[in-house]
Amino acid sequence: MSVLKMPYDEKLLSSLESIIASDPIADTLYLALKHKYYSVYCHCVNVSCCTYLLATKMGLPEQECLRLTLGALLHDIGKINISPKILYKPGKLNKEEWSVIKRHPVNGINLLNDSKLYHMVADSIRYHHERYDGSGYLEGLSGEDIPLAARIVSIGDCFDALVSFRPYKKILSFEEAIEELIKSKNTHLDGRLVDMFISIAPDFYKHHYHPTYFPLSVENSNKNYSKFIINEDSELEINWEEILDQLPDIGIILIDRDDRILFCNNFAAKLRDAEPGELIGKTIIDIQRPHRRIVVKEKLAKVKSGQANGWERLMARKGRYIENKYIKIADEKGCYSGMLMLTMDVTQGEKLLRMLLINLEKLSILAQANIFLKKVFDLEDTLNNTAALISKVLTLEKLWLVIMRNGEINCFQEGEQPLNDNQREELIKKCEKLVQNGLQEIIIEKWAGSKRIFIFLESGDEFKGFLVVETKGTMHIEQQEQDLLKVIGNYVAYAIKKLLFISRVGKFGNERSINESLQ
Repeated sequence: MSVLKMPYDEKLLSSLESIIASDPIADTLYLALKHKYYSVYCHCVNVSCCTYLLATKMGLPEQECLRLTLGALLHDIGKINISPKILYKPGKLNKEEWSVIKRHPVNGINLLNDSKLYHMVADSIRYHHERYDGSGYLEGLSGEDIPLAARIVSIGDCFDALVSFRPYKKILSFEEAIEELIKSKNTHLDGRLVDMFISIAPDFYKHHYHPTYFPLSVENSNKNYSKFIINEDSELEINWEEILDQLPDIGIILIDRDDRILFCNNFAAKLRDAEPGELIGKTIIDIQRPHRRIVVKEKLAKVKSGQANGWERLMARKGRYIENKYIKIADEKGCYSGMLMLTMDVTQGEKLLRMLLINLEKLSILAQANIFLKKVFDLEDTLNNTAALISKVLTLEKLWLVIMRNGEINCFQEGEQPLNDNQREELIKKCEKLVQNGLQEIIIEKWAGSKRIFIFLESGDEFKGFLVVETKGTMHIEQQEQDLLKVIGNYVAYAIKKLLFISRVGKFGNERSINESLQ
């Protein structure tokens, strides 16, 4: 049975996610959005559901329904690089903040530019904030000049925003949201599509809607947001039990001023082989391992005294990786009111992604790769930036770039302690053999107590090359890590192609010739 003939449920979502998983770029960004901004992820799921229901109501072909639904699921992917201080600001945005928000369609297009899914989802991402009367952004398109995909997605986008929590507005009832949609006919939204959506909206809202609540993260734990989490009497508000138990992969524990557990959701209890009721009333110290209790007491003391706002820790337990984040909760006067503890079960395959997400605000692999492609006048800069990227994925010891040009192998190294003649000859012979065998994948081999990873640089006839990465110890390279390394390798190959092209064009003033750099 075709998956699109089923009701919109986990099977359809799983089908869409399998398509995304087939592309390393889209998959990396999608997983990052889900784990960094879970509320935005839930919003995207809702919009994709609305899009699916509306597209099938319109009688569109099955493959077109799938394409539109996939675009809706990724329509807000560009928000991944927006600071949570802007994205979740309570109150009106200033002009500068609003300009940042308005760039998220451009961010999404740029991040997915080299994804094989780009042409399937580009219209939904780029144009979903255009308005039917021409007053929207980015390009001020109007009427049917706006692609159909974007006109459909914008309706689900608008409806979900109306009925869901946002820090700058109240949640509207279903009836109030429908009234707002009607007011937006042929101004903000395509009136004909609005009428069709209204006919399927009750089914969506009753059976498929995923509530999107205020996110719980370190960025949201200051005094401006504390009223949404816990009041000055340390009692839960807004039926948090129901809200937090819906989180599928994040454990939530709330403790009061006296370190006693007020609330524990099902996921957090399951990770500790217990039922929620067994943990309520215990102190946060009670649920720690004996050797960790002193450390946790010391860290709690620092938080209570104002020396820290929390801490985080990644640890191995029973063959799994567990990530704990402890976040200070303050009352409206900024005084210590309790602690929010987030616990995530991080499998070995996801460990890389988790560690990467910690630095995602400052360095996105894909965004940073685009930055270093602009530095095409100096091979050393390219190598340094490549090393910086790979160090976010692996424990980088050394990095070599090996290129075959005109039948000769050239070898360049980032960092100190260059190869001696014998090591250099060994590396060149290895790469020559790989080129002869037509290798176009990543291979891993042990070398002198470490591991060497040969990353093939995809290219045309102009050159064949490898990034050769040496890592410490005997680290196991997971599939997710391999996928990310391939993405980096593709970007490096593109950068080298630019280098070689410019070297043929000529020199740039007094800059050292790239042609000389590559000899």
